[in-house]
Amino acid sequence: MRPDKVVIIGAGPAGLTLGLKLSEAKIPVEIIEADDRVGGLCKTLHYQGCSFDLGGHRFITKDKQTQGFLEQLMGGDLLLRPRKSIICLKNKKINYPVNAKDIVGKLGFKFASRAFLDYLLTSALQRLYPRLDSSFEQWMINRYGVTLYNFYFGPYSEKLWGIKPCQISHQWAEQRIMLLNLGDVVARMLWKKGNNPSTYAHQFYYPKAGIGQISEKMAEKIVALGGVIRVSSVLNAVNSSQDRISSVSYKTSDGSVKESKGEYIVNTAPLPYFIKLLAHDDNGYAEEATRNNYYRSIRFMHVCLDIPSVSDNTWIYVPDAEVIFFRIQELRNWSPTIVPEGKTALTLEIACNYNDTIWKMPEDELWGLCYKGLSRLGLLKEDKVLWHFSSYARHAYPMYGLDYAKNVNKMYAYISRIKNLRCIGRQGLFRYNNMDHSIKMGLLTAEHLLDGYPFAEVMKIATERAIFDWQDPGK
Repeated sequence: MRPDKVVIIGAGPAGLTLGLKLSEAKIPVEIIEADDRVGGLCKTLHYQGCSFDLGGHRFITKDKQTQGFLEQLMGGDLLLRPRKSIICLKNKKINYPVNAKDIVGKLGFKFASRAFLDYLLTSALQRLYPRLDSSFEQWMINRYGVTLYNFYFGPYSEKLWGIKPCQISHQWAEQRIMLLNLGDVVARMLWKKGNNPSTYAHQFYYPKAGIGQISEKMAEKIVALGGVIRVSSVLNAVNSSQDRISSVSYKTSDGSVKESKGEYIVNTAPLPYFIKLLAHDDNGYAEEATRNNYYRSIRFMHVCLDIPSVSDNTWIYVPDAEVIFFRIQELRNWSPTIVPEGKTALTLEIACNYNDTIWKMPEDELWGLCYKGLSRLGLLKEDKVLWHFSSYARHAYPMYGLDYAKNVNKMYAYISRIKNLRCIGRQGLFRYNNMDHSIKMGLLTAEHLLDGYPFAEVMKIATERAIFDWQDPGK
């Protein structure tokens, strides 16, 4: 049975995709978004002739349905761009994927030999005496040895997450690191013949006007089809009776509180936050369900330079602990039209926690640290800086602590009792998935609400293992 109306919390890729497919099916939708624009983490900020994303968002997918949806949506505004990345480490610029020539030529034969022997010994011992994958650190070492782990993956992960890799769940590695096909990286480092990793795409799709153009186009179509999108509307309460949500209320920019009702509520907002709004008189179950589920935040430093180019890379990874940012995007290498002619612009990603020292640091002080880091990497001359500004992502990365699966399953158990609630997307599922995964979730959730497609199948998206418990509440 087709729903009479669907209320969607959050106007990111998952919520907007769902809203568009339901609108095309003539189902009334109302989307409630806390920010003043659509896009979520995939929005684009336009400033003094430049367009900045919240970090780089490459669109790569092997899913034909998702690819077809994007191509139909974007038409001629979708670019196919070359993908090129490097790792800046120990005053060396190492190509990614790593190759034998770089390892030997830039890090030396001694290091390459040590990595080779360490890898062989680790592989042999793991076959004879398998060690448990007790953490991200152990998962990596079990497969590639201490040398390769200490070379890049350990330092970079600690810098990104702000905790020791031994405190990060191995399920993070299972869901994300496998996508890098590290075994092939090692094989090529050992001079074995073969192609580049099959999981490493050398091209990606990107909109002419920035990644936010995807969300903006979806929003335009939703409104044209009669759907409602309410920006600057912060979810205020989730009202439920027994096993159903009866309504949600939100606070608008003028301070007034309004209410919305729908046959189904689909949440794409941060799941711990949503559960706390849903909870009332539950004997502390919501508090228990959301405990230990928190996010890593990102502060972005956007800078415009009076030079045509810094490098030809889309991403530069920086594991060096002496440099405050962990990754760099150069905008012109994503789309040549989002920066004024003769100039280039960078986005520096700085990992932090909400309201910590970095989050609250004065702009000029933080820029001083960023300039120091860029200079250390040999990427910047001060007299070429035109301007800079910061933006923020409070809920950037769900934290994968050692008990991640157990903790997230508590939240899933809590929400699965609500029969007219569905949660999707990175925030709504507390799962570090990519943009294409979120769009796929939106597409399949539309099929679920319209035609009864099993929601348990939606829950499998962006998981390498069935580590999540979910009981489909049904219609």
